[in-house]
Amino acid sequence: MKHLTFVTSFSYEYICPSKLPERKRSGFFVGVTMNTEDLEKWIQQLINKNEVWRFYKSKEWITLKNEILKEHHHECYECKKHGKITRYDVDEDGNKRLLSTVHHVQFVRKHPSLALSKTYTYKGETYLNLIPVCKACHNKLHPEKRNRIQPKEEQFTNEERW
Repeated sequence: MKHLTFVTSFSYEYICPSKLPERKRSGFFVGVTMNTEDLEKWIQQLINKNEVWRFYKSKEWITLKNEILKEHHHECYECKKHGKITRYDVDEDGNKRLLSTVHHVQFVRKHPSLALSKTYTYKGETYLNLIPVCKACHNKLHPEKRNRIQPKEEQFTNEERW
């Protein structure tokens, strides 16, 4: 059985949600170590219930996300690859906000065991799994989400009948 390994300045402890009464199964709880298999099962349950948002509200995710943002100085990883430094997102009202989005390179729904892992290994090489991104780059990285948000165009209806 594999246990989660994190490259962080502190260690995480988890309690397996399946070992808790039903009313307390909404997320991670400090106290008992959660291994990779338990994390994967918990996230799979959230996926099945369409409640992955619960993972993103967990203390462990928020702590890890903030750590990633600090490590990268709140700079967008994708913009930086193209020689541009982006540290702020701009909302509809023109207000600047420090970057707050961290992207899973290996999507949580596809690789739940990597949900809290900073890196992953593929063919012997280690890659970053969690990267800070601006809203624009995050939208580019998730084109499948844009289709759900875009309103449908009204089709012209001709009332005349020939």
